[in-house]
Amino acid sequence: MAESPTPLDEMLSNAIRFLIAGGLPLEIVTYEGTLRYSLEGRELTTEEIIAGAYLLGMSGTEPLN
Repeated sequence: MAESPTPLDEMLSNAIRFLIAGGLPLEIVTYEGTLRYSLEGRELTTEEIIAGAYLLGMSGTEPLN
């Protein structure tokens, strides 16, 4: 049985959907059992993806403190 997503997982998922829907060529690959994210050859952290989505106008999700 799969684990329930954490609030951070849900926020990341929303941010990824927002960025891709906006036309950003975000690449997601599995490397050694973990997900890696990159944009135009630059690897991004989870925090950079979420922050970027908010800076570009993502709304409807409360930031985690």
